Amino acid sequence: MRSTLLTLCATLVVSTAQASPSASMVDLGPTSLFSTQGPLDFPGGSGVLNRHGHVAGVSYDPVLGPIAAIDVFGTVTPLAAITGSYGTAINDAEAVVGYFSSPVDATIHAGLFSQARPTTDLGSLGGPISAAFAINDNGMIVGYSYLADGSTAHAASFSTVNAPLDLGTLGGPISAALAVNRYNSAVGFSILSDNESIHATLFSRHAPALDLGSLGGSLSVATAINGRGLIIGYSLLSDGVTTHAAAFTPGGAPTDLGALEGDTASSANGINSASCIVGTSSSQASRGVLWAKSRGAWTILDLNSLIEKGSWTIDSAIAINDRAMVAATGFQSDGVEHTVLINLGDSLDSKCVASEAHTAERDRNAT
Repeated sequence: MRSTLLTLCATLVVSTAQASPSASMVDLGPTSLFSTQGPLDFPGGSGVLNRHGHVAGVSYDPVLGPIAAIDVFGTVTPLAAITGSYGTAINDAEAVVGYFSSPVDATIHAGLFSQARPTTDLGSLGGPISAAFAINDNGMIVGYSYLADGSTAHAASFSTVNAPLDLGTLGGPISAALAVNRYNSAVGFSILSDNESIHATLFSRHAPALDLGSLGGSLSVATAINGRGLIIGYSLLSDGVTTHAAAFTPGGAPTDLGALEGDTASSANGINSASCIVGTSSSQASRGVLWAKSRGAWTILDLNSLIEKGSWTIDSAIAINDRAMVAATGFQSDGVEHTVLINLGDSLDSKCVASEAHTAERDRNAT
């Protein structure tokens, strides 16, 4: 299971279409800020970015070690009073969730972090390890937790007032929720009853987990879901080797989003209310990419075509908010990887910007 997920997480995505550079960028510092993996190498979600452009992650103190933090346009503020804590997601109210190591025993628990209050332990489903990967503006928190038997881990919904809720699996021993939308629908992955295959999964507090299928291979993962219910992620193809970005539809077949021309792999990581998708595309090297729908068809664009040539190389895009800000990773001529924030708001004719009214209308049409 571990090696399968590591292989999955190593997959990156792409695109090479040309456009006039028009996107501004903010350097947020070393990529250690992002905490895109959870305990035991579980893949993390894409909720690291809120609508204000603030990023959740980790501040690495040279003496104390990792501390959950928030980055506001390059200014990093530690949030937890304890070390061994990781911020994985943030909502528009600046609530940050993630996980932390207990200072008194070997447990790792999902946590809610705040600058003004002590860290809130969100508990577990009885086991020694839990982690939170997403929080919406309703305050619903999702992730996963080990059960009391110590060998099975289930997707879970966490609360500051109630015990964690088991969201179930697709019949196998392990599942995890990686993202949640404004309607409390969560997505992630689950092992199937064959104890080998892993499929993208839709989770609900009121219904059994739903298998979202794959692009023909035995492995798929859902990484994000928007308010319209559009679910994205990645999947192995039927050859059992190639991984492509995918859009999933409950009750329908997934859509292969493809990769940049010449690339062999891709992954969709984040989506906003305007249904613009970001991720990576790769062969020997990886590039951050953007997918947008035009006349019913998905098109893919290399994010490097939208920034000043030679200034940065964007190798992965993690999340996109409704203001068309993209949390990404990249490097300059020195080759040192950094976290960056790319503002696409003035590019692409603003087709990736979703106003509050526009977002509400899209969501109403989806219900």
